[in-house]
Order: sequence, then structure tokens, then C-alpha cells
Amino acid sequence: MTNEPDRISFDDLVSAIEAKLTAAGASSAVAKVLATNCATCERDSTLSHGVFRVAGYLDSLTRGWADGAAEANIDIVGPSYIRIDGRNGFAQPALAEAQPQIDQALSDTGVAVIALRNTHHFSALWPDLESFARDGRVAMGMIASGKLAVVPEGATRLVFSTNPFGFATPVADADPIVFDFSTSSMSHGDLQLLRAEGQEVPVGTGVDSTGADTTDPNAILDGGGIRPIGGHKGALLSFIIETLAAGLT
Repeated sequence: MTNEPDRISFDDLVSAIEAKLTAAGASSAVAKVLATNCATCERDSTLSHGVFRVAGYLDSLTRGWADGAAEANIDIVGPSYIRIDGRNGFAQPALAEAQPQIDQALSDTGVAVIALRNTHHFSALWPDLESFARDGRVAMGMIASGKLAVVPEGATRLVFSTNPFGFATPVADADPIVFDFSTSSMSHGDLQLLRAEGQEVPVGTGVDSTGADTTDPNAILDGGGIRPIGGHKGALLSFIIETLAAGLT
């Protein structure tokens, strides 16, 4: 006997996730985008945004928290500025809907500023940024969420979301260079994943409800807070991201 894990092909995983999402009320177009994103993250070891996320999507759909059949409203604010209202749907399908307008802006001006609002859970930034880089573009993305999770050093309450930042650039005769990180010491998704696995986190990751350092993900997520990366510098980077993202949207 061996302990080899069961394996499934990428396409089969996309189809399986897609079927669950459509059964929960997502349109076929929305389900396809979300399923592909989850499978891509799972394949490339971004496990906190892979199959782990499917349960959250299903819960949002069945409770009516998110509209699985929403069609985005796309506003061309300027030749290079596109504002997308997801109309209470999911973020990745709304972005996919606006791809023709994004391509037009890039063709006309070489620049596309994309502001996405009124959506649920953008997931990982890197898959969409990587696709731009593979087309020869430099791409940058950032997210400001209304869900507070981060307590800076010296603060007595939650101040920021995890406010992630991503960047991708093409490289001659090689794969693009792509990175995507939260401005908190650990992403909210990674904390959730470690909690589900019963694991501890490194000292300095976050604090409990009394403000004391803790290695227990439960204490951080239930009344505590995550620390920013790099102390006050990370907190200021988070502030910049929140200001830019909120200002554009």
C-alpha cells in the first residue's frame, strides 16, 4: 500500500467546482471564471485561495450574500480609466466582463486604470496580473476591503484590512516575474487555513483580544488582530493602498 494522494486533472477540477457553483445559483459564466481561478490557485500552491475557498463561495451564494448571476456595469470614465461596478457579484467575473474595454484602452493609449467596486472577494491578485504580463504588459493591483483585520503596533483596535498588493512584469525568453502579498504579516486566508489544520502561527503574526502576542490563529481571528508587515512601514504601505484603491473606486 502507498500513501500517494488522489490526483485530479486541472480540467476535471475546474468542472467539479463549476458544477457545485452552478448548483448553488451561479450563472455558467460566473461559475467558469471562479472555478478556473480556484483551480489555478490550487495548482500553483496558493492553497488558501484554491479549493479551500469553494465553501465560502457556496455559502455566499446560498445565503444570498452575493449575486451569482450579476452582470457588471462598465463605465468608461476616460480613455485609460475604466470603472467597474460588480453589482454585488464576484470580483473576478466582473473583471473578466470588462476585458474587451480593458483591451481597447491598452490598444488606444497603452495604459488601463481599472477600478473595481461593489464586489465580493477578489481572491488572489496574481492570476489576473500574470495574464497581463504574459501579454507583454506590466501590471499592478491592490485591494482595500471594508473588513478590518489588522492592528498596527501601538493601536488599540483594528485599523486596516489586509490590503494586498500585486505586481507582474514580462521577462524576455522566460516566465513573467509575479508577486502578490498582503500588507499584513500573514494573509487572512492563510490564517483561516492554519486554523482549519489546527496549526500555530509564528510569534509576531498577531495579537489576541487583549493585545497580547499569540501563536493561536483562533485568538487572532476571533477578537484579536493581525500585525502589519514591517511594523510601522507596513502600516503606512497599507494606508497608501487603501487611499489609492478607495479613491479610484
